[in-house]
Amino acid sequence: MGEHLVHIPEDIRHEFEVDVEGKGFASARATARLSGVTPSTLLDTREGSEGLLKRILIGKNLDDCLKPIAGFDYWVIGKIPDYVVACIITYYAKKGYKEAELVLASFAAIGIRTYIQKELHWQPSMQTWKLPQSYSEALRMLADEAEAHDETKAELAETKAELEEAQPKIALAENFIEKEELITFEIFAKDLNIGRNKFCRWLINKGYCYRKYKSIRAYSSHQRFFVTKPVTVVVEDKRVVLPGAYQTFMTTEGVEFFTYMLRNPEVREEIQATKVGSLTSDIPG
Repeated sequence: MGEHLVHIPEDIRHEFEVDVEGKGFASARATARLSGVTPSTLLDTREGSEGLLKRILIGKNLDDCLKPIAGFDYWVIGKIPDYVVACIITYYAKKGYKEAELVLASFAAIGIRTYIQKELHWQPSMQTWKLPQSYSEALRMLADEAEAHDETKAELAETKAELEEAQPKIALAENFIEKEELITFEIFAKDLNIGRNKFCRWLINKGYCYRKYKSIRAYSSHQRFFVTKPVTVVVEDKRVVLPGAYQTFMTTEGVEFFTYMLRNPEVREEIQATKVGSLTSDIPG
């Protein structure tokens, strides 16, 4: 069956992702490409426009194959679930779009989720948590974890001692940041008059990013919006990477994307109403 599949074009392959549960997602641009239409056909949100995602949101003039997915703003969500991609492609195939017909024929037999998994060569993770089967095994697992933790603490303590002895000037690589046209969450939030921690928490809640240790990282489908860099320090005029310390910045595309989103008063109100707790207060940036 593989030789009859219409494969995902290489130039948009990075706009698909499969999460740890095997669920597939695609960008609006990639969905439009597979449907044989222009991105504006889906994304046009201007007053008086009839972009398909807007019609899906308000439930206006929808074909039967689109009614099950009505009422959701997939533009704001930022990534389109596989079952929604299937509905949109089916809609355009029924309207006679050749590209959509070919893609629909490709995934009809195996399902859109399996189709995306196959195209991205995804395999289920084999690293599953193993429950201890006995008290002695539980103690051994605990000891292994404690040993790994002690090694990390020792490495960080040694680095801290070296920095204190040299009395270094702690600094991020500002020249590198300016060259890359990156911006911190703090500066972006200040410029847009929103809470920095609330914005970070909102990004996590909406599935753009996730928290890893004391940094915020972007999911693969949104890495064009964010860049994660190791934190560096200056010791005796030499720049040294601080072990285990990372900071995430917003790219120019990310600034433009989220600035556009924040023009929507509902999005801004949603961010301001986000509860922060202690999950984002210690994230650098």
